[in-house]
Amino acid sequence: MGSLIERLRPKALMMENVPGLAARGKPIFDKFLRILRGHGYLYDWRVEQMANFGLAQSRRRLVLLAGRGFPVTFPSPTHARVPNPNSGLKEWRTVREAIGETCAPVTLRRALRNGGPEAHNWYVVRDLQPQTKARLRAAQPGETWLGVDEALRPECHQGGYNGFTNVYGRMAWDEPAPTITGGCTTPCKGRFGHPDRRRYTISVREAALLQGFPENYRFVTDEMDAVCDLIGNAVPPPYARLVGRKVLKALR
Repeated sequence: MGSLIERLRPKALMMENVPGLAARGKPIFDKFLRILRGHGYLYDWRVEQMANFGLAQSRRRLVLLAGRGFPVTFPSPTHARVPNPNSGLKEWRTVREAIGETCAPVTLRRALRNGGPEAHNWYVVRDLQPQTKARLRAAQPGETWLGVDEALRPECHQGGYNGFTNVYGRMAWDEPAPTITGGCTTPCKGRFGHPDRRRYTISVREAALLQGFPENYRFVTDEMDAVCDLIGNAVPPPYARLVGRKVLKALR
């Protein structure tokens, strides 16, 4: 991104990345900040919790805002986990608020035989193996992998496993979703099981809704992995809208 700044020299910029960029990626991040300073940018950065801005998802991201010769201020939070009664803030949104009334999905194989995923507004889920379905049937909403009978787990997750424990898990209705990633419809990549025990995973559209995309947003492709990557890597649209207004105000 530093080379883009040097070539394009935009009037303002916004960067979003994982919080670890400021720690494990510190040498790279510091170099980028030096480039900004060298080209006259005033910048500020912080780690934001996207649930504080109306997203029904716990998602911490490093955000940097900069203007060439002028500051760009951050938007103020609109929500809090436990808001002070006098703050005017709302409570964090939950999975139920975001996807509690969505329609039943079809599998990708069936969608491709019947007009394609777009014809089903991407209420599409993966075709799962029987063992994956068994693991999700055993999963309790909001609980970790450690609560599932060890006999149901892959061999690499048995025998005192102490690694990532949110795989093959289910979301909880009355909590924000876990961080939506490009693996958002793949059970082995996170707690992407549906909170409704009659279902297995969330659909692509439900992942998009949890990421803040409007329900009528079109994904014009039949490639499920490409759409999931787009959703998982996106700056959540509600937050992007707030930042966009701040950038526009600073430019004016």
